[in-house]
Amino acid sequence: MTGIQKYVYQLVGINYAICVIFKLLWKFARHPIQYLRLLNKKPPSTRPDCLLDESFGTHEFVQLKDVKWHCVSKGNNDKPLMLFLHGFPDFWFVWRHQIKEFSKRYRTVAIDLKGFGDSDKPTEITAYLTSKIREDISNLVRALNCKSCILVAHDFGGTVAYHVATKFPELVDKLIILNSPHPAAFLEAINTRKSQKAKSWYMVLFQVPYLPEILIRVFDYEFLRCMCGGGRLGSAVTDDEIQAYRYMYSKHGFSKQLNMYKAALSYRKFCDTVSTEIDMPSLIIWGTDDSFLDTELAEMNRKYLPKMKIKLLNEVGHWPHIDKADEVNTAIQDFLDEK
Repeated sequence: MTGIQKYVYQLVGINYAICVIFKLLWKFARHPIQYLRLLNKKPPSTRPDCLLDESFGTHEFVQLKDVKWHCVSKGNNDKPLMLFLHGFPDFWFVWRHQIKEFSKRYRTVAIDLKGFGDSDKPTEITAYLTSKIREDISNLVRALNCKSCILVAHDFGGTVAYHVATKFPELVDKLIILNSPHPAAFLEAINTRKSQKAKSWYMVLFQVPYLPEILIRVFDYEFLRCMCGGGRLGSAVTDDEIQAYRYMYSKHGFSKQLNMYKAALSYRKFCDTVSTEIDMPSLIIWGTDDSFLDTELAEMNRKYLPKMKIKLLNEVGHWPHIDKADEVNTAIQDFLDEK
């Protein structure tokens, strides 16, 4: 990215931030007592019980060459590996409903991506390039003493999964993606669909130094409820689960997580070497009420996933694995049962 492009992104991002501030202030003005209670509610000082629940599995760290990954594992090690990659602003906990369901038949491993949760958080932006993260994932699979895995991913984790499946197809037996477009399909949509360009405004906001983190911290409760599956569709995320997110981000902050978006735009590597077809059985699960991605992107993936099946879920937002966990689990199991 040139210096001019960098400042243009930041200028546009500042304009978006001003709009966000006014929107949040308007909400505050309409419901001042409610928001004062939320803002005065401090994040938990100790790890919430739901993050210590042993029914989700065993917490462990896997040390690779230059980064330590936090994983939550459950299921017999002799079973096929099912590896879960979350998106922004999540961590392993977002897969809680899938861990409990699939650990009966698979070895489930949900990781904190680099920069998230309890995994390492490098300071340099280049560490968050998808080309780097896909190498880490391939090394992680081997460090788990597995030759391959069923790869399940959501949001930006899906971007990483597409990269892994393209670069290391021998590592992926089946690919399952939730509300995440193939990078080449996403770039096509950005260039041709005004609706998708408008929905992607936050990626430009995230290029502005410091300001996004400040906004997130000031309005963290409202932000997390909307971003983690509990937006206008309502009741999928409990207050206790929101407190788990508040604890995690009060402990680690948000700045390193945003580096994924900064790396994608700054280094123009979002679509690096993933324009070829991914020739493996693939399932796309898509909530049609996604506020961040057009539903048409699901079908646009077919250009790059010739063996793709699509499961559309109506009245479901960007987090179908939370909004409609049972339906998502059924769709995944039906797909895995196919010969």
